[in-house]
Amino acid sequence: GAAAILGPALVGGPWLPFCDLVAFVGMNNFPPPASTGPLQFSVFQFTYIVHYALSRFLHDLGVPPSYQVLGLYLLQAGAFFWVIQALLKRFVAHPWICSVAIALGALAYWDGMFVWGGPLAYSLSAVMVAIATAVSLREIEEPVPGGGLRVALLLVVAMMCHPFAFVFCVFLAVLRWWFLPARRWQTSGLLVFLGIFAFVIRADSAERIATPQLSALFQLSW
Repeated sequence: GAAAILGPALVGGPWLPFCDLVAFVGMNNFPPPASTGPLQFSVFQFTYIVHYALSRFLHDLGVPPSYQVLGLYLLQAGAFFWVIQALLKRFVAHPWICSVAIALGALAYWDGMFVWGGPLAYSLSAVMVAIATAVSLREIEEPVPGGGLRVALLLVVAMMCHPFAFVFCVFLAVLRWWFLPARRWQTSGLLVFLGIFAFVIRADSAERIATPQLSALFQLSW
């Protein structure tokens, strides 16, 4: 699985066949001191900002656009691969089946767009939610100090990547409340904070469409 992710990227890179990553980095790359990109954001945003911040940071370090694509790909693919193999090894008893699933799952990273689809902001958000889910599942079996704080930070960053993460963050928080009775007060506080953060995002949005519409998120699309 690791070879399927790293091999083609390092041999055939730095440009990868991911339409969204190439479009974002290739077209949205800009000198950070001179501009805030084609959309000309002039105010601080509470969401949909992390991918721009990453690009500006890499640009300041002198990383060319093609290698930004490679770096963002490896960042996300590495995180997803860690989550998938960790959960498969935890839940699948037969090692041969687990190994085949890990190897075949890696092929999903080469689907023409990116890992789990969607714009870069959404896929970065999915990375954070996926890591938070893996940490939560581990915490159910092996409680560790500070696990709740790590999950909270991951979910906040997920919402800073994309506002649609709110639904999935709340869903994960509810699962933590149910399966981690010792952390219910902490999780209740997290749910309240996520709700306030979503309200702030919506109030801050000029278009008033920042918070997710459940019907649009979950309707069946043939």
